[in-house]
Amino acid sequence: MRHNTAAKPNVTVTARVVDDATAELIIADNGPGIPATEREVVTGNRDITPLHHGSGLGLWLVRWITDRYGAELTIETPESGGTTVRIAFDRALISA
Repeated sequence: MRHNTAAKPNVTVTARVVDDATAELIIADNGPGIPATEREVVTGNRDITPLHHGSGLGLWLVRWITDRYGAELTIETPESGGTTVRIAFDRALISA
């Protein structure tokens, strides 16, 4: 794993229904975490400036896709370590 320096790298991917209107994709790892400044820029909580900007393309691509489809992106670094990326999006409604 390129960015995970843990002795035993681990990544889990979970999809779940939140409620009748929302589903969520959760990607969690046990890596070193994403720095707060990087998280803030990618999630839009901090303006992009010459001193504050993202360093990689992967999270920007996730952000672009979530914005394009009206989803919500959150990135958390729990105190226990690692990173949890959550993408909440509208569920497809199937009518009979």
